[in-house]
Amino acid sequence: MKLVTQKAYFAPEEVLTVGNILRNIPEAVIAGGAARSVHTKEEVNDVDVFLVGCSDFKERKEMAISALKANAELVFQCPEGLLYSFRTESGLKIQLISKRNYSDVSDLFQSFDFTLCQFAFLHSDCSSIWNQDAAQDVTQKELKINKITYPVASLKRMSKYISYGYKPSQDFYLQMFTELHQFLITDDSDLALYID
Repeated sequence: MKLVTQKAYFAPEEVLTVGNILRNIPEAVIAGGAARSVHTKEEVNDVDVFLVGCSDFKERKEMAISALKANAELVFQCPEGLLYSFRTESGLKIQLISKRNYSDVSDLFQSFDFTLCQFAFLHSDCSSIWNQDAAQDVTQKELKINKITYPVASLKRMSKYISYGYKPSQDFYLQMFTELHQFLITDDSDLALYID
Protein backbone atom coordinates (compact mmCIF):
# COMPACT_ATOMS: atom_id res chain seq x y z
CA MET A 1 0.00 0.00 0.00
CA LYS A 2 1.46 3.34 -1.04
CA LEU A 3 0.36 6.14 1.27
CA VAL A 4 0.36 9.79 0.32
CA THR A 5 0.45 12.55 2.96
CA GLN A 6 -0.35 16.15 2.19
CA LYS A 7 -1.33 19.31 4.02
CA ALA A 8 -5.11 19.71 3.74
CA TYR A 9 -5.98 23.14 2.36
CA PHE A 10 -9.69 22.37 2.46
CA ALA A 11 -11.74 20.39 4.94
CA PRO A 12 -15.53 20.32 5.29
CA GLU A 13 -16.97 22.13 8.30
CA GLU A 14 -18.07 18.81 9.84
CA VAL A 15 -14.52 17.45 9.74
CA LEU A 16 -13.11 20.63 11.27
CA THR A 17 -15.80 20.60 13.99
CA VAL A 18 -14.92 17.05 15.06
CA GLY A 19 -11.20 17.83 14.83
CA ASN A 20 -11.74 20.77 17.15
CA ILE A 21 -13.72 18.66 19.65
CA LEU A 22 -10.86 16.13 19.72
CA ARG A 23 -8.03 18.70 19.55
CA ASN A 24 -6.41 17.42 22.76
CA ILE A 25 -6.28 13.83 21.49
CA PRO A 26 -3.86 13.70 18.54
CA GLU A 27 -4.33 9.91 18.31
CA ALA A 28 -7.99 10.44 17.34
CA VAL A 29 -8.02 10.14 13.55
CA ILE A 30 -10.95 10.95 11.29
CA ALA A 31 -11.10 8.31 8.55
CA GLY A 32 -13.40 6.97 5.88
CA GLY A 33 -15.99 8.96 3.96
CA ALA A 34 -15.65 12.24 5.87
CA ALA A 35 -11.89 12.19 5.34
CA ARG A 36 -12.44 11.31 1.67
CA SER A 37 -14.59 14.45 1.36
CA VAL A 38 -11.45 16.52 2.03
CA HIS A 39 -10.51 15.51 -1.55
CA THR A 40 -13.85 15.02 -3.27
CA LYS A 41 -15.86 17.73 -1.52
CA GLU A 42 -18.70 15.19 -1.23
CA GLU A 43 -21.39 15.86 1.34
CA VAL A 44 -20.46 14.58 4.81
CA ASN A 45 -23.11 12.24 6.24
CA ASP A 46 -21.23 11.31 9.40
CA VAL A 47 -17.74 11.44 10.83
CA ASP A 48 -15.95 8.24 11.89
CA VAL A 49 -13.17 8.53 14.47
CA PHE A 50 -10.55 5.87 15.22
CA LEU A 51 -7.70 5.73 17.74
CA VAL A 52 -4.28 5.27 16.16
CA GLY A 53 -0.88 4.90 17.83
CA CYS A 54 -2.02 5.29 21.45
CA SER A 55 0.51 4.57 24.17
CA ASP A 56 -2.44 4.22 26.59
CA PHE A 57 -5.47 3.15 24.55
CA LYS A 58 -7.92 2.98 27.46
CA GLU A 59 -7.04 6.49 28.65
CA ARG A 60 -7.29 7.99 25.14
CA LYS A 61 -10.61 6.22 24.53
CA GLU A 62 -12.03 7.68 27.76
CA MET A 63 -10.70 11.13 26.81
CA ALA A 64 -12.35 10.89 23.39
CA ILE A 65 -15.67 9.76 24.89
CA SER A 66 -15.58 12.63 27.41
CA ALA A 67 -14.75 15.22 24.76
CA LEU A 68 -17.53 13.97 22.50
CA LYS A 69 -20.07 13.82 25.38
CA ALA A 70 -19.24 17.44 26.24
CA ASN A 71 -20.15 18.50 22.69
CA ALA A 72 -22.77 16.01 21.51
CA GLU A 73 -25.43 13.64 22.79
CA LEU A 74 -24.53 9.96 23.15
CA VAL A 75 -27.26 8.21 21.14
CA PHE A 76 -25.90 4.66 20.97
CA GLN A 77 -23.28 2.57 22.70
CA CYS A 78 -22.41 -0.93 21.55
CA PRO A 79 -22.84 -3.32 24.51
CA GLU A 80 -19.19 -4.38 24.15
CA GLY A 81 -18.08 -0.73 24.24
CA LEU A 82 -16.55 -0.89 20.77
CA LEU A 83 -18.73 1.74 19.08
CA TYR A 84 -20.17 5.00 20.38
CA SER A 85 -22.51 7.14 18.29
CA PHE A 86 -23.05 10.80 19.07
CA ARG A 87 -25.25 13.49 17.53
CA THR A 88 -24.50 17.19 17.75
CA GLU A 89 -27.19 19.86 18.11
CA SER A 90 -26.82 20.56 14.40
CA GLY A 91 -27.57 16.88 13.66
CA LEU A 92 -24.06 15.72 12.77
CA LYS A 93 -23.52 12.02 13.54
CA ILE A 94 -20.10 11.22 15.01
CA GLN A 95 -19.00 7.62 15.56
CA LEU A 96 -16.10 6.68 17.79
CA ILE A 97 -15.09 3.24 16.57
CA SER A 98 -12.94 1.94 19.38
CA LYS A 99 -12.61 -1.73 18.59
CA ARG A 100 -8.85 -1.51 19.01
CA ASN A 101 -5.79 0.70 18.90
CA TYR A 102 -4.41 0.76 15.36
CA SER A 103 -0.63 0.87 15.21
CA ASP A 104 -0.61 3.41 12.38
CA VAL A 105 -2.81 4.70 9.55
CA SER A 106 -1.77 1.84 7.25
CA ASP A 107 -2.97 -0.66 9.86
CA LEU A 108 -6.28 1.23 10.07
CA PHE A 109 -6.70 1.25 6.28
CA GLN A 110 -6.09 -2.52 6.14
CA SER A 111 -9.18 -3.00 8.33
CA PHE A 112 -11.57 -1.18 5.95
CA ASP A 113 -13.97 -3.14 3.78
CA PHE A 114 -13.67 -1.01 0.64
CA THR A 115 -10.62 0.75 -0.77
CA LEU A 116 -12.57 3.99 -1.32
CA CYS A 117 -12.64 4.42 2.48
CA GLN A 118 -8.85 4.51 2.81
CA PHE A 119 -8.59 8.23 3.56
CA ALA A 120 -7.67 9.86 6.88
CA PHE A 121 -7.60 13.39 8.24
CA LEU A 122 -5.19 14.20 11.07
CA HIS A 123 -6.62 17.17 12.92
CA SER A 124 -3.41 17.61 14.92
CA ASP A 125 -1.62 19.08 11.89
CA CYS A 126 -4.44 19.44 9.30
CA SER A 127 -2.92 16.80 7.06
CA SER A 128 -4.59 14.24 4.88
CA ILE A 129 -3.34 10.70 4.27
CA TRP A 130 -4.67 8.33 1.65
CA ASN A 131 -3.90 5.13 -0.17
CA GLN A 132 -2.83 6.06 -3.68
CA ASP A 133 -4.91 3.19 -5.15
CA ALA A 134 -7.96 4.37 -3.19
CA ALA A 135 -7.66 7.83 -4.73
CA GLN A 136 -7.61 6.24 -8.18
CA ASP A 137 -10.69 4.14 -7.33
CA VAL A 138 -12.54 7.26 -6.16
CA THR A 139 -11.54 9.19 -9.29
CA GLN A 140 -12.80 6.32 -11.48
CA LYS A 141 -15.87 5.80 -9.22
CA GLU A 142 -14.91 2.13 -8.86
CA LEU A 143 -15.93 0.05 -5.86
CA LYS A 144 -13.24 -2.46 -4.83
CA ILE A 145 -13.08 -4.77 -1.84
CA ASN A 146 -10.21 -4.51 0.58
CA LYS A 147 -11.37 -6.88 3.34
CA ILE A 148 -14.76 -8.04 4.58
CA THR A 149 -15.02 -8.35 8.36
CA TYR A 150 -18.67 -7.39 8.96
CA PRO A 151 -20.57 -8.79 5.95
CA VAL A 152 -24.01 -7.36 6.79
CA ALA A 153 -22.57 -3.87 7.11
CA SER A 154 -20.51 -4.29 3.94
CA LEU A 155 -23.58 -5.36 1.95
CA LYS A 156 -25.47 -2.33 3.23
CA ARG A 157 -22.55 -0.06 2.43
CA MET A 158 -22.17 -1.63 -1.02
CA SER A 159 -25.75 -0.56 -1.83
CA LYS A 160 -25.05 2.92 -0.53
CA TYR A 161 -21.94 3.36 -2.68
CA ILE A 162 -23.69 2.03 -5.77
CA SER A 163 -26.44 4.61 -5.18
CA TYR A 164 -23.68 7.27 -5.06
CA GLY A 165 -22.60 6.25 -8.55
CA TYR A 166 -19.72 3.89 -7.75
CA LYS A 167 -19.53 0.85 -10.00
CA PRO A 168 -18.36 -2.52 -8.64
CA SER A 169 -15.02 -3.62 -10.10
CA GLN A 170 -14.93 -6.50 -12.57
CA ASP A 171 -14.25 -9.15 -9.92
CA PHE A 172 -16.24 -7.45 -7.14
CA TYR A 173 -19.20 -9.84 -6.88
CA LEU A 174 -17.07 -12.97 -7.06
CA GLN A 175 -14.81 -11.59 -4.35
CA MET A 176 -17.81 -10.49 -2.23
CA PHE A 177 -19.46 -13.90 -2.39
CA THR A 178 -16.16 -15.63 -1.66
CA GLU A 179 -15.66 -13.40 1.39
CA LEU A 180 -19.28 -13.86 2.56
CA HIS A 181 -19.02 -17.63 2.26
CA GLN A 182 -16.49 -17.57 5.12
CA PHE A 183 -18.98 -16.09 7.58
CA LEU A 184 -21.69 -17.79 9.55
CA ILE A 185 -23.73 -15.65 11.89
CA THR A 186 -25.12 -17.89 14.59
CA ASP A 187 -26.09 -15.40 17.24
CA ASP A 188 -27.58 -11.88 17.38
CA SER A 189 -24.58 -10.72 19.41
CA ASP A 190 -22.51 -11.15 16.23
CA LEU A 191 -24.47 -8.24 14.78
CA ALA A 192 -23.45 -5.81 17.54
CA LEU A 193 -20.41 -4.55 15.62
CA TYR A 194 -22.10 -4.00 12.28
CA ILE A 195 -21.60 -0.34 11.63
CA ASP A 196 -23.80 1.46 9.14
